[in-house]
Amino acid sequence: MSPLVSICIPVFNAEKWLNECLQSVKRQTYPNIEIVVVDDGSTDNSLALLDDSVRVIRQAQNMGLVYTRRHSIEEAKGEYILCVDADDYLEPDAVDILVKKALDTQADIVDSAIEEHLANRSRTLPPYRPQSEDYLEDVLRDRICHLCAKLIRRSFMMEHDCWAPQDFPSYLEDRIVLLRAALYSPRVASVEQVTYHYMHRTADSLTVSKTQAHFDALARYWQEADKLLQENGLAERYAKVCGRQKTEDKAVLMLHVADNKVRKNNRELFAAEEKKYAKYLSRGLRWCSRLVGWRLWPLLSIWDAIRRK
Repeated sequence: MSPLVSICIPVFNAEKWLNECLQSVKRQTYPNIEIVVVDDGSTDNSLALLDDSVRVIRQAQNMGLVYTRRHSIEEAKGEYILCVDADDYLEPDAVDILVKKALDTQADIVDSAIEEHLANRSRTLPPYRPQSEDYLEDVLRDRICHLCAKLIRRSFMMEHDCWAPQDFPSYLEDRIVLLRAALYSPRVASVEQVTYHYMHRTADSLTVSKTQAHFDALARYWQEADKLLQENGLAERYAKVCGRQKTEDKAVLMLHVADNKVRKNNRELFAAEEKKYAKYLSRGLRWCSRLVGWRLWPLLSIWDAIRRK
């Protein structure tokens, strides 16, 4: 018999897009799915779009994405779970493709390609392809960072407590969840087909201005990551990997900050790592990193505005 797959959808004020998401789930060619929707205190008409084919769990108050996603997975009954955001949608054969790969390989996590829809263009993001012999290193290097488009064995997540802390910001939540999973050496497989459509409903997120909240989330992520590695006796082994990635993460955020006060406030973030590992950055990011030390960040705003034209 085909294993049950729980498609977990956190919902908060998503009436504009939820119907497209739900219809893509209901059109799945795979025969054995359950749809689990956790409503995070919506105040719009999202709930009116749900029918008897959907198992609806209502939260009395808004708890945020991190809590709501965890709640949906805990309530799921399937052998596998597939997380879908309420403003995204699936290909009709998405679950079929992912389950077949999971059964063929006995993988705990099956990844697939994503079609990312930006404001004025689309692009295909390839599935996870190992770049080292170490899955944990690839996660730390941000080579696999999205929970969407992944079929995950539910028992693996439950047994190993693969959750972000309840107060963790939704930005970078995926990275901390996948990092926790990577500590337990999951069996990972991937398929080349696009199964998931990731929609950017606002400005192009690659160029939208980053705020202090993004830097705070980044600092929190690495605080949690360092703690987990220390607790598992892995801090020394991955010190160089983490140092390089902290430097790169900071440079990427700095590249997309419009407010010079935010840049100034975060100039010392990961300063020791930046001094040691900036030489490993790509040429463009290395140039950005040098600007931090030279205090010429206003010039970057001009350059970035020109680049966008």
